[in-house]
Amino acid sequence: MNKHEAIIAELPRLRRYARALVGDPDAADDLVQDCVERSLSRLHQFRDGTDMRAWLFTIMHGIFVNGVSRRKKTVDLEQVSPTGEAPLATPPEQGRGLVMRDLEAALARLSDEQREIVILVGLEIARSPRADAVDGCRPTPNGIVCGYSGATSSASSSSRPGARSPTRTPLPPLRYLSTSGGRCWYWSRYRPGFDSWNSAYDQSIILTRWRLPECNGRSPAAAPVVVIDISARAWTVFRSFPLDAPQFDLSPEIGITNLPSRLHLDRPDTFNHAETLPDRRRLEVQAWVQTVWIEWSDDTPSSSHSLGTAVGDPGGVRHTYRLKSCPPDYRADHLDGPKCHPIHDRYPVTVTFEWTARYRAGGPWQQLGSIDRPTSSRYDVDEVLGVLSG
Repeated sequence: MNKHEAIIAELPRLRRYARALVGDPDAADDLVQDCVERSLSRLHQFRDGTDMRAWLFTIMHGIFVNGVSRRKKTVDLEQVSPTGEAPLATPPEQGRGLVMRDLEAALARLSDEQREIVILVGLEIARSPRADAVDGCRPTPNGIVCGYSGATSSASSSSRPGARSPTRTPLPPLRYLSTSGGRCWYWSRYRPGFDSWNSAYDQSIILTRWRLPECNGRSPAAAPVVVIDISARAWTVFRSFPLDAPQFDLSPEIGITNLPSRLHLDRPDTFNHAETLPDRRRLEVQAWVQTVWIEWSDDTPSSSHSLGTAVGDPGGVRHTYRLKSCPPDYRADHLDGPKCHPIHDRYPVTVTFEWTARYRAGGPWQQLGSIDRPTSSRYDVDEVLGVLSG
């Protein structure tokens, strides 16, 4: 299915959403038409592999919000009632059921923001974060956000140092609706609060946002709320540590094939940090080297060692090379060329410290992630042809 066919396939959902937003069938068709025209003009911005429905809903929401802003600046005199007030709802069409009439009247009495929340709960798109982002849209403090919600986690380890952890842990989404002493509401990344990804809390979220003001300082009853992202602060501290790269040497100075070479490491320091946050909690961050990775570059798998094993062994970490290292002309012209490694004139030995951190702020320790610090050195390996005896 190409992009144009994908847009056509989403037209029924676009019509339902547009009708729910504006109420009037003709206005809904106009909104759908504007959405399709704008999506076709920006089709080059759509990224392959992402959700076409989420992208179209984002465009429609932007057009709707801009239209509401323009309508607030003008009043249609023909639609003003004798009392001087604009009607709250469009009169129902002939033949509508009583249930649909009451529903539309109730929706019309809501503000635009509240009506969007109710509509999204009624449509299947509001459940997208609970169904692996099938539709990819959800209500947030800043409007409707469409896209893959995705779970967050700390950095994980793979088999090779070069393909592992990012530099920081992604932040969790604004998921929980919390209140400040029952005076105002705000969105939070952490519990406690009403879980917007759980349909059981939909009614509580809607009623809370309807009855209470947002904690933004506009209401005299709203107390200022300080929301601190503990994980982000802990990452800032972690990255500020002077995390050492490995300091090592290899013996013998020139390796010998079929005899073990030894790698000796200096032990790195560990780091501890403590501070008092603005909300009076005490943040503690600890960092240490948990794993040492060694890439010998002779086509054997990279080896991993605990720091205690890598540093504590007085004999060092042992490794045996089977092929010597030779310059290109020797490999190509000499009779012993097959005894040389096919690429390396000297073996690039890479040692990586995997720095791991954890943090806590008045609770149990939480894993933060890891940062790699590598060091490389080139190592010459030769062979012994024989031993002379005197």
